[in-house]
Amino acid sequence: MGANKKLYGYYPTSSEFLPIKVDANGKITISNIPAHKTSHETGGSDKINVTGLSGLLADGQTPAVTWADWTPTLNLGPAVLSGYTVARYCIVGKIVFVLFLATTKNMGGSAGWAEISLPLGGVQGTISESIKIYDGATHVNSACDIQPNGTYFRIYKTAANGNWNGTEVGVQIALNTCYEIA
Repeated sequence: MGANKKLYGYYPTSSEFLPIKVDANGKITISNIPAHKTSHETGGSDKINVTGLSGLLADGQTPAVTWADWTPTLNLGPAVLSGYTVARYCIVGKIVFVLFLATTKNMGGSAGWAEISLPLGGVQGTISESIKIYDGATHVNSACDIQPNGTYFRIYKTAANGNWNGTEVGVQIALNTCYEIA
């Protein structure tokens, strides 16, 4: 076939014939190949969907996060919080992120702990963490945990799992936490 003879071949993803060059050593060069990867990228005609595939992607992905409101049940424990200001959550994978805020609320009921329903049940294990509250008189370190049945938070008045009196006025609780679901 000699040096620099031209052949013409059909490039399968294009509707045109492209020149194929073969040099004296048999090296084949196809010129003017249209870019293929762009058809699989955002805005391309054949975007790849990786939903449901296992494993990790070569490039890190930013998950779409949407916060949702939930209406917590406040009267699960002996001490009952009179209301709440904000109750929101979002899910990323199997992690539920929670923001619960009660400002200038009252604690009623009887002496004991306050229990507030979770936005989603099915908790894997339990959590326990320190939080800061205002008990109507002073700012104190408190504690919060998710009970073993995995359906509610228990909020204590003190870090040593102390009880509320059930008569506190002007209570402020800010809970910003996360937990894993099954």
